[in-house]
Amino acid sequence: FNGSTASGVESVILTAADSGTPLRVVRDDGDEIQVDIECADDEQRALLVAAFRVSHELARPVRVVRSWLLASPHAPSTGFRHDGSYMVQPLEPSTPVKKTKKSRAVVK
Repeated sequence: FNGSTASGVESVILTAADSGTPLRVVRDDGDEIQVDIECADDEQRALLVAAFRVSHELARPVRVVRSWLLASPHAPSTGFRHDGSYMVQPLEPSTPVKKTKKSRAVVK
């Protein structure tokens, strides 16, 4: 993740869920990527959610880089690949969900 709560999310690397990243890909159909923002730390999750919301509100695209470790048919066979720029869709109204320590963001 690269960005801030002032400027929004600039870029994300999508990789394996067990790699320590707070972003876990839930659905990836090539055109739309749905990620859960999972952090044990409520403050870190709130900052990520705020950054995604700013990107949506300012209509700023997010650069998506895919890792070969990503469990997706759209992942490169080796290394990393810039996948393009995606627009953040409105976050689900139920986010953040404190009990599960996760929130959801969708980029198209």
